[in-house]
Amino acid sequence: MVSTRNHPKNFPSPTLSPSKQYPSTDDTMGTPSPTKRSAASSTSSTSQWQHIPSRLTLIWLALSLPLVAWDTGYVLLRPHSMPGGSLHSPLWTPYALYGRVDYIYGFKAWEAHNGFTAAQGTLN
Repeated sequence: MVSTRNHPKNFPSPTLSPSKQYPSTDDTMGTPSPTKRSAASSTSSTSQWQHIPSRLTLIWLALSLPLVAWDTGYVLLRPHSMPGGSLHSPLWTPYALYGRVDYIYGFKAWEAHNGFTAAQGTLN
């Protein structure tokens, strides 16, 4: 955190775009001043800015979230989700090949007690 207590002069007031509806701040304390408000905030105080994700973002989330959940389920349920485990078939059958190609998903990492895959899956 940068300390600005000993700054030689006050910082200039920020310039807000007309679409922002924030009250202006008191220059001495940095708190909203009840007497100094912008014209936009006094006319319509109920409308606020909202973020609406794009269609591409929604499509990406619709495709990626189930795949991430599937992968995390495989990783966190090991060894039961691995080949020979009670939960392996039919849900995680493709991971039999993947575990032979990418050792971090296979028996080699499991037997070495490598926790990176579970940590990464949990963070995803």
